[in-house]
Amino acid sequence: MQQDPYESSILAIRPSCIDGSGEGAYAKKDIPAGTVLAYYNGIRMKAGEKSPYPDTGYSIFVYSFIRFCLFGDKNGDHMDLPPKYQSSANYLATLAHKLNHSFTPNCNWSNADHPCYGFVPSITTIEQVTAGEELTIHYMMNMEDAPEWYMDCWDMHSNANKNK
Repeated sequence: MQQDPYESSILAIRPSCIDGSGEGAYAKKDIPAGTVLAYYNGIRMKAGEKSPYPDTGYSIFVYSFIRFCLFGDKNGDHMDLPPKYQSSANYLATLAHKLNHSFTPNCNWSNADHPCYGFVPSITTIEQVTAGEELTIHYMMNMEDAPEWYMDCWDMHSNANKNK
């Protein structure tokens, strides 16, 4: 599948600087705040329809702003990325799935009308990003259902900010 020309003009995929994260997305050039820079596409499912794939953390709701208002309540149309396509070696058609989590992100969830995929989740910068900087996003997981790595990340974030 062909890489999105817009995303490929501003994003590079390479090993993440975040410990244990695998691949990450990096800015190829300076990007101003408020810039849509990545799209999320995958297998689209209707509300209530179960993903045919095991839970690998790549499932996302199409209306991402609704997901966060509901604090993780899983309602509405959603997408999942088949395990085979989670690596950039096999899939580069959209790149939002390459942004790693941070509790102090430089990007935020949004939605956009993609010319090929229609209405999809997207990612927008929330601050100026410099060329070479890794792009991150808050995954907004429900802490009651969050995986251990997310809870560990929260503990590290909380402890680092305790003395500020």
